[in-house]
Amino acid sequence: MSAEAIEKFVGDLAMHFSPPKHGSVEAERSWLRTLTDALRGSSAEVLERASRHIVETRKYRNFPLVAECRQAVREAADEVKFEGHLQTLPALRKSIGFDWSDDRKAFALEALKAGMGRRAAKDNPCWILGARNFFLDHQRLPDEKEISQLKRAAGEFGVEYAKCVRGDAGPKSVDLEKLGASMLAEREKLCAEVLGR
Repeated sequence: MSAEAIEKFVGDLAMHFSPPKHGSVEAERSWLRTLTDALRGSSAEVLERASRHIVETRKYRNFPLVAECRQAVREAADEVKFEGHLQTLPALRKSIGFDWSDDRKAFALEALKAGMGRRAAKDNPCWILGARNFFLDHQRLPDEKEISQLKRAAGEFGVEYAKCVRGDAGPKSVDLEKLGASMLAEREKLCAEVLGR
């Protein structure tokens, strides 16, 4: 970890969020010291990933709290660590074809618990089922572009499911509603596991 990496983290966030106003230079220095202490020990890769996540997901204009920054850094560190482990597990990555075995599902669940799953479970629309299925198909976590596609698909699923519930999906509405309900139940189960409910 270097002071430059922390400066870049704060600078990246300051470009998108209004930094806090301090009554004095000493108050500003104290705030920066607190933030620096909270981020100490994080690699440049982790800090960059955390700042990107905050910028892409935070819905408020004010600067994130120290606790929010620490949480994003913790989740980014978990993701980086997990991705590092993927490279050391070639047996799990090399299988070819459709493999949605219980072992692979358990491995996907562990991948999602590393950080991205909490994000997917808390987003509206929830895209955790898509993230799990993506991992099973590709044996890796989705990147930001792929996450956007998963979010869009989750939103489209919600619209189509609502049509089925209303009976607007034609003669197969009842069957499609049952399928959609089972997918929602599976999604809720995944959310509960990832969020520790």
